[in-house]
Amino acid sequence: MNVNNVSFVMPCYNTLHFTMIAYRSVREYYPDNEIIILDDGSIDDSWGWVEAQLKLDDNLRAWHNESGAILGHTILYDLGIKMSKNDLFSIFHSDMICGKGYLENLVKHWSPTHVVCSTRVEPEGIYPPGDEKILKSFGLEWWNFEHEKFNEFVTTEQAESKNKTNPGFFAPWLMSKKDFMDIGGNDAKSFAPYPTEDDDFCLRCCLAGYKLIQSRDSLCFHFISRGHRGWSVNGIKNDNKDFEFYRTRSLRNYLRKWHRWMQFDHFHHPIVHPVYNIGFVLTDVITEDFLYFIEPWATNVYVDNWQCAERYITKEQPTTKIDLRKRMFNHGYIEQNNNDVLLYFSQKDFMADANQNSAIMTTLTDILAQGIENNSEMELGIFKLKTKAVKDIAPTLIKV
Repeated sequence: MNVNNVSFVMPCYNTLHFTMIAYRSVREYYPDNEIIILDDGSIDDSWGWVEAQLKLDDNLRAWHNESGAILGHTILYDLGIKMSKNDLFSIFHSDMICGKGYLENLVKHWSPTHVVCSTRVEPEGIYPPGDEKILKSFGLEWWNFEHEKFNEFVTTEQAESKNKTNPGFFAPWLMSKKDFMDIGGNDAKSFAPYPTEDDDFCLRCCLAGYKLIQSRDSLCFHFISRGHRGWSVNGIKNDNKDFEFYRTRSLRNYLRKWHRWMQFDHFHHPIVHPVYNIGFVLTDVITEDFLYFIEPWATNVYVDNWQCAERYITKEQPTTKIDLRKRMFNHGYIEQNNNDVLLYFSQKDFMADANQNSAIMTTLTDILAQGIENNSEMELGIFKLKTKAVKDIAPTLIKV
C-alpha cells in the first residue's frame, strides 16, 4: 500500500496555532497526501487560516460548520471520512504533531478489517501513565515545543521498537473507509458531540471481528485536550463550561447501550463482554433521584409509581436523544416488552444498603455470564431474578 493513498482527517475547534503546527508536521513528511480539516465553527480565526491554506495546497480539503451549534468530533469524524478520496484514512487530532515514519509504520501492519493506531507521546503530569503511551515532555504549548528533541526521540524510539506491536486502540488511528462504513461509523445519536464515542467505536470493532493493533514505531506527540474541551483557550485542565454536561450525557448513554462501564486491558485494548435484554421491575418508587441512578443500567425499567417516572422523564429527556418513553413503562407493560431477563427489587430495600446492592446490580452482566440457566428464578440478596432466555445481544449493537 502506497502511503500517499491515505487521507488525514483532522477536526479542529479553536485550536488555531495547534492546528497550524499539526498541519505543517504532516506536510513535512507527506506533502502530497490528502488532508481534510473540519472546523467546528471556531471563533479564533482557524477558518480564516484554513481558507488561506486552501489557495496554496491542492491536496487540502476543508469543511466549515456554519450552523452556530457545536457538532463535535463524533460527527466530524464521520463527515471527514465520507469526504475522503482514499480508501485508507487516519484520524489525526488538531493538537498532535506527526513524527517521521508515522504512516509507513501504520500501513505496514494494515490489512482489511484491521485498525492500526500510533503510539502517542504525551506530556508528563497531566493524564495518568499507561502502557499504551509514552510520557515525555517536549513542551506543554505550541510556542515552546522542542521539535528537534522530539525528532531525535522519534528516531531513537523507532530503532528500539522497530516492527513491535501490541493489541490496543487510541487516537491517532488508521483503517479503511469500507470497514468504517460497514459498521456504521460513530454512534452520533448516543455520543455526539463528544466524548465516549471512541470507547463505543472500538468495542463495536472488536465485536465485528476487527483486529486492533498498536504500532510501537509509529509516533506522534499529543498536546492533549486542546479542542472541544477548551484547554487551548482556557489553559490546561480548565474545561469548557459545557464539557461536563456532554461528558455526563455520553457516559449515561454508554450505560444505556452496553449496561456496564467500558473496560480495557493495560494496553487500552477493549475487553469484550456480553449484553443482555434486561428489565428492572421497581416497587416502592418515591424519588426521581433513585430513577436517575437506576434507569441507564437496564434495557427497560418498569415503575409502580408512574407519576414519579413522568417527573423523571420530563427532567432527564432534554439531556439525551434516546427516547426514554421507549425505555420506561408502568408495570402493565412487563409482558408486552418481552425482556429476556427481569430483575425485581424495591427502592426501600435497595436504599437499606445502597452500596452492597449497587455492587450486585451493576455487575449483573457478569453474574448472567457465569451460566445462569434459561427459564430460571433465583434470589440475589434483595433482588429476585427471573430469566426466559439468557442470550448475548451484543452482536446486535455493532452497526449504528
